[in-house]
Amino acid sequence: MEKKFHDRKSGIAQSHQLARAFKVDMREWFETTAESCFSHINRSSIQAAVSEVRGREYAASVAGMKKAEAAAFAERAVKVAVGSRL
Repeated sequence: MEKKFHDRKSGIAQSHQLARAFKVDMREWFETTAESCFSHINRSSIQAAVSEVRGREYAASVAGMKKAEAAAFAERAVKVAVGSRL
């Protein structure tokens, strides 16, 4: 049995190689929103995603939120982070 969060680094690396080879930019095809992504994962995963794009301190507030509120918060956090990189 595989753990829920198992190490898939080699598979992820291969997917990145394929994306580069086929010149696929997922930003053109997928927008990370509360509805498309964050409402389908648990709060710990939401907090991890926010931490990755905005930092651990910013993401700490997710722990005290209800899931719907955390999903909306994460959507805003990702949009701000992605917008600042463009």
